[in-house]
Amino acid sequence: MKPERFGNYMLVRRLGKGGMAEVFLARAQSAVGFEKLLAIKRLLPPYNVDKQIISMLADEARLSVWLNHPNIVQVLDFGRVGSTYFIAMEYVDGCDLCDLIRPDGQTPGRPLPLATTLYVMLQVAEALDYAHSRRNRRGEALGIIHRDVSPHNVLISREGQVKLADFGLARASISVHQSHAGVVRGKFSYMPREQARGAEIDARIDLFAAGVTLYEALTGVKPYTSTTLAQQLYQLEQPIPPPSAHQPSIPEEIDDIVMQAMSPDPETRYASAEDLVRDLRDAFSKLGTMSQEAGELAQLVRSTVGSSSYVQGPLPVMSFADAPISDGSLISEDLRAAREARAPRPAANDPAELGGPTEAVPKLASTEEQKQLDPDDEGDTSQFPDGIPLPPSQPSAPSASPEEEEFDGRRTVALVSGADPAASLPPA
Repeated sequence: MKPERFGNYMLVRRLGKGGMAEVFLARAQSAVGFEKLLAIKRLLPPYNVDKQIISMLADEARLSVWLNHPNIVQVLDFGRVGSTYFIAMEYVDGCDLCDLIRPDGQTPGRPLPLATTLYVMLQVAEALDYAHSRRNRRGEALGIIHRDVSPHNVLISREGQVKLADFGLARASISVHQSHAGVVRGKFSYMPREQARGAEIDARIDLFAAGVTLYEALTGVKPYTSTTLAQQLYQLEQPIPPPSAHQPSIPEEIDDIVMQAMSPDPETRYASAEDLVRDLRDAFSKLGTMSQEAGELAQLVRSTVGSSSYVQGPLPVMSFADAPISDGSLISEDLRAAREARAPRPAANDPAELGGPTEAVPKLASTEEQKQLDPDDEGDTSQFPDGIPLPPSQPSAPSASPEEEEFDGRRTVALVSGADPAASLPPA
């Protein structure tokens, strides 16, 4: 494609297209004037008048700007250019875990090396632990559940970085677009029984999905192959052999981790992502080091996807700290508050504390600080997304099923449907 101007961004090439959105590699000027790379997820025309879809996109953006973790894809902005809504995101130049398991779509897939698999899934579990543990400044749990953990949403860069993507289906107390019992979202073949039945759910459904993803990466075999809820509910009643039934070299310790994560009964599943992290870390420590496996993973990614998808010369990737707030941003206040919350606090003898000149150097907050929301954001969503301007009223486009929303391309984050029909944006 020819470069296309889109608001503050220059779209370089399309990375993928799904039923509701397309994702582009883009260039933009950073806050300090240097050109950097990012990804733009842009709704397709029929969905730019669908209040449910826009509400879900807004929730994904508003939630994700507060998720400050090295293993979570960073959202940089949410806005509108003309009548088209978009999310600007961190660009991950590489592929997703599904591409590594099934290069060129091969079925069955290939089993990945044990140490590499544990390295990837340990970081996915750490991302989930962080998201599940988020609290506001009053110490109240936000109740974040990803609800769509799968190989498609585990992105891996050419440098071996692992990122959990697509919080478009996430549920949290700060989300405006709340779902209810009986509403089913996510990919059927990664759902535990309680999710597939539309019953009450908690963070343990993410641990089940992580267990299914771990099983698939270890064996190249999907333990569940359903494309409908009825099929998934039936398959969940059938016994699943441990991973070692497919790969005899897999130790019993790994079998135990996978099968506990995939337990049909949430009460015998891992109680928390923290517990899963502990067991994965213990198992991984016997096999390798983080730096060693990052190199192995990077080599695997490069051998799978070939040369870089950006062929016009290397550019740095846009970070949250230096991403400009676009002219069409609809979450500018959230972005400014999140940046302020991440800014380093001056020390007692710091020149800034004494009124002298200083240069702000971005840095990660401590773990506990990362788990706290901005002090002014205490879960009150009454003003969001009120005021988001919608185009003139037109018939809403039909929502496709979650299984139909896989992107055809790679190196991208998919937007999955499944909006709650009862919820919508307040009128503009």
